[in-house]
Amino acid sequence: MDKQINEAVEETYDRLIAVSPPGDAAVTAYRDALSGALLAAKAPIIGKLVEACALTFTKLELEDINRFYVSSSGKAWLEKGRVIMLPVLEKAVYDVAPQVAADVERRFCAKVDCTPAKASPPSPRKDRIL
Repeated sequence: MDKQINEAVEETYDRLIAVSPPGDAAVTAYRDALSGALLAAKAPIIGKLVEACALTFTKLELEDINRFYVSSSGKAWLEKGRVIMLPVLEKAVYDVAPQVAADVERRFCAKVDCTPAKASPPSPRKDRIL
């Protein structure tokens, strides 16, 4: 998940680093802002997954599911399921990327006294099918 989020904010990083020479205090401020935004973005996504599981399954079902995942069939599902679920996860991260980028800029500008740029939609990535 971290890899996908980092890729999603790369364009914002490039735009901000272009106005801030290497070694400038703004680079450190940006890194702090990026770190805060990434942490803020991960928690709600994981929270939604946990909430969905809690609403969907009973305690006994969750225990059964856990036993499945430690079985050979469950381990196969975890390995092969990535092929199925990774594109879904990538799309979810891509969809939230504009909010993450805006959060990064807001946090960055709060540290270096600037005004965040007007949000624009992310450019489509040609190397990914969503």
